[in-house]
Amino acid sequence: MVTCVDGVWFWNNLPPMECKKDCDPPPNIDDTIIDCVAPFKHGDECNYECKNGFCPDPDGGTGNMATCEDGVWVWDNPPPIECKKDCDPPPNIDNTIIDCVAPYKHGDECNYECKNGFCPDPDGGTGNKATCEDGVWVWDNPPPIECKKDCGAPPVLDNANQNGCVAPYKHGDECNYHCIAGFCPDPDGGAGDMVTCEDGVWVWDNPPPIECKMDCGPPPVLANTNRGGCVAPYKHGDKCNYHCIAGFCPDPDGGTGNMVTCDDGIWVWNNFPMWIVAHHQCYPTPSEADVSPPTNMGTSVTTIASPGSVRIQTAAPATW
Repeated sequence: MVTCVDGVWFWNNLPPMECKKDCDPPPNIDDTIIDCVAPFKHGDECNYECKNGFCPDPDGGTGNMATCEDGVWVWDNPPPIECKKDCDPPPNIDNTIIDCVAPYKHGDECNYECKNGFCPDPDGGTGNKATCEDGVWVWDNPPPIECKKDCGAPPVLDNANQNGCVAPYKHGDECNYHCIAGFCPDPDGGAGDMVTCEDGVWVWDNPPPIECKMDCGPPPVLANTNRGGCVAPYKHGDKCNYHCIAGFCPDPDGGTGNMVTCDDGIWVWNNFPMWIVAHHQCYPTPSEADVSPPTNMGTSVTTIASPGSVRIQTAAPATW
């Protein structure tokens, strides 16, 4: 108020008042609530906070109060806050443990590692950290890890050495098998010589696994025979054939075995019993016999003993 006193205006309270413009409604910040109401006068303050289930972005602005200044809203710490949505519980990855706890706010990180007795699949994803981003869990290196079960001790094969793997046996580990000295794989057996740990189970590359069979010593020696078809070292499955040497033949009253097979360290005849002895052929026949030499042992010939009679002779070993 001013009063005219003898030609001069005097203010009742100095300095005179200044009229400032009211403000429009305060800025709308998504997912916030404010504590001020209209009308919005110069000097009024509005405080902002995130709604329930939201939180300020730690990488965003920090302004959480706006003041009406002559018709303009001015932030205390511009830029204003950004409210980001909280996340639901993080993804559940089988056989893992995580290091984060609720509530899960924007920017929170959850690190994953496999439980004891499990390991990441080397052929699977490598993502081991998820970050809450405005209500969504985002993997650092998608896809996430897959935890596979470790294996127990690998299978034991008789008479075989194992190499290429050591405990602890993790998913993806491989063990190779080789027969020990003096043994060889059975050619009629399995071909699997490697197992792979697959999520707690040993799996053969070519099932069934190999069977290591014992080598044989030198094959049997038969008098008056030649041996063929086999050479040292004598492996399981090797076969040796026998033939009488020149001037000898198989005994027709003896065995018929003329081949042996190495069977896991033992020579086995094809037809038992084996040839017991090979006898000389008879040569020449008696002068009165009408036969052509040589004559095998056991051959019978008929000769004229005297007028009106005959004599039958059978070849004994090397003699008539």
